Amino acid sequence: MICHPEKNDISQIKEIWKTCFDDTDENVNCYFNKCFSPDDCYILRIEKTVVSCLQMIPCDISFSDNYYKAKYLYAACTRPDCQGKGYMSQLIAQACKNEKARGTKAVLCIPANEELFDFYRRFGFVDGINCSIFNYNRNEMEKTAKPCKYFLNADTKLFNGKRNKLLSEKCFVRFPEKYISLADGNLYSTVYNDNFYCIFSEEDNYVKVADSFWINQQGKNEMLYSLLKETNATEFEVYFCNTVNSCLKGVVKYLDNNISDINNIYLGIKME
Repeated sequence: MICHPEKNDISQIKEIWKTCFDDTDENVNCYFNKCFSPDDCYILRIEKTVVSCLQMIPCDISFSDNYYKAKYLYAACTRPDCQGKGYMSQLIAQACKNEKARGTKAVLCIPANEELFDFYRRFGFVDGINCSIFNYNRNEMEKTAKPCKYFLNADTKLFNGKRNKLLSEKCFVRFPEKYISLADGNLYSTVYNDNFYCIFSEEDNYVKVADSFWINQQGKNEMLYSLLKETNATEFEVYFCNTVNSCLKGVVKYLDNNISDINNIYLGIKME
């Protein structure tokens, strides 16, 4: 049976999530406390057992001053002892069918590895989510970083507004504030000013910037400065909204043929 979860299904969903993605209780609980909605979650249940589940996070695709209702397919997982039986295939197909009936124009997904791109293409997903990735070490950043004033972990509404404004001339995905709020606690941090923004996490002297944009070279150098000031990391991986020399990071299933010409979408906020 494919359906939205009931209250007594939540504990099973969390266990499958932690098993498949090796996430900590803190990571999983943060999502469920701040972002989870039963209406945006689909499960495949056999009798009383949840065997597969996925999240459909509400968002909009912003393109040429228009906004199109979309969903970000996130945390799709199946119990290890139930994998290879086609349960996830059934779940994705039905979830996309239901979302189309709800007026969703597109479903976006960032596959967890290269092999999964072909898996999603079987359901009509096509290449269409791009970004650029930069890698730096601390010494390199210190050479170009430009001192500046910036806001650290500001109010979610203010940060989200700044992100949307800086990306306004791009084809990008707007997320609701509750999803941005994942960056409020210890899992992620946010920094921004009028020239840049970024969402980042730090672990074992390594920083991963999950989402960023800068308007010019000064903005880039100011962002590097903020990361140097707020972390002790020696290595940095930066995801950046850029249409030049970009690389494929995700796929799109268009549920409305009228917007199928929209591509090179920047999703950002690659929470892992």
